[in-house]
Amino acid sequence: KQWYQRRVAITAGMTTGELFYGFTGNNTLKHCSKLKVNTIDAVGWNVTTSHSDVDTREILLGSSIGIVYETKLAPSFDRNSPETCRKLFSTDEGESITGLTFFHENNDANQRTAVIVATPSRLYQFYGKTKLTEGSRFLSIFRSNEFPSFKQDRPSEGIMRMFYEKYPSPSSLLWMTGSGAHFYRIKNTTESFDTRSLLCEFKLINVTKKEKSTDCDSALIPLLKSVT
Repeated sequence: KQWYQRRVAITAGMTTGELFYGFTGNNTLKHCSKLKVNTIDAVGWNVTTSHSDVDTREILLGSSIGIVYETKLAPSFDRNSPETCRKLFSTDEGESITGLTFFHENNDANQRTAVIVATPSRLYQFYGKTKLTEGSRFLSIFRSNEFPSFKQDRPSEGIMRMFYEKYPSPSSLLWMTGSGAHFYRIKNTTESFDTRSLLCEFKLINVTKKEKSTDCDSALIPLLKSVT
């Protein structure tokens, strides 16, 4: 599996669980030696990075056995900037993580941060201010600030896609389950944080077997247009 953002590419071994990454301009892949436990199935990129940054800043990785990790990728590491990888959260019964994203309240990194984790049967919501705790920026959010999760009794792929009216603040998401495509608006404002719900305006869209068997993005984009 592979993920891309700007000048960084991540590739994960499907059987070995090893993680490699590369930066634009470098001809060789770097090995993330701190992470070799299972397959990575989702990446939550840090959208606050700029082209002048030498690393990815903190990003989140979701694994096939339901663990969320925090790490930072850079072309090289030294004593002043060591390689790190921190376990933050485990899903119920180790259910695989199929979607992962985080964003800031009112699109301001100095305000609270929201994290959404998708599995085949559940959407988890977390929020709080990022702060350095035990070498992690996100640990405090996962420890004590969880919104009510959304549970689905008919689990399926659990694929999640975010959509943007104005990048980098997400405006909506689609979550594919056995019941169909679950559409939510995202309230990325102070009100949404204070009312303990980041998601609103729920709609369930029927998905045909043909749409489920096609490429995910080509199936989801027409579904999104049908509810916007």
